[in-house]
Amino acid sequence: MVKRCWVARVIVALIILVAAGSLYMLFAGSTPATLPQPADRAREKSRPVKAMLPDGLAQPQKHAPDSEPPVVLQLFFADQAAVQSGQPGAYGLVAPVQRTLPFTEGVLKLALQELIRGPLPSEAGLTATLPQSVRILNLELQGGLALIDLSGEALLESGGGITSAAVFIQSIVLTATQFPTVDAVVVLVEGDPWEDGHYSWRDPISRADLADLGGCPRNGL
Repeated sequence: MVKRCWVARVIVALIILVAAGSLYMLFAGSTPATLPQPADRAREKSRPVKAMLPDGLAQPQKHAPDSEPPVVLQLFFADQAAVQSGQPGAYGLVAPVQRTLPFTEGVLKLALQELIRGPLPSEAGLTATLPQSVRILNLELQGGLALIDLSGEALLESGGGITSAAVFIQSIVLTATQFPTVDAVVVLVEGDPWEDGHYSWRDPISRADLADLGGCPRNGL
């Protein structure tokens, strides 16, 4: 009798253990806690890309735009040989040099700044046509006419004389009219027409006009 009672107790204990295990599995759920639930996966998909990438990789790298081509300029400086001999060359009393510079939209102003800079050591046989102290006060384009207003140094530090006036005019006009948007030039000094005692720059001067101002040929320019 005692043996049967003990066996019955063992069976009841086993039944209780099996039932308890079934209840645990029922309430705990069959999906492991470490796996994201469907709602979690939906939130993960809607999370911004930036939050999912390491620093520096959140945004796609932007390629730099193609660099603009350099600017090729012709600058007209005083031709020492022509000035000393009094015999104009192919460009009158000036001669051109070519410089390649980084791209800029203001090519006329850049060319004038390079004129003020003067000839480089490698550009032998040439001399400056503008003092390095001169400043560009204003620059306007009006239907093919370039109005260039310079500071007073353009006159105060000029060489003086008819030859210097011709060199100055040829240098400015030939340099400025290399651009298709410039047909003629007027130079002012502090807002007034450039005047050195030999010439008063009150009217526009084009390349064709230079033949009457110091021996610069009309043709071939």
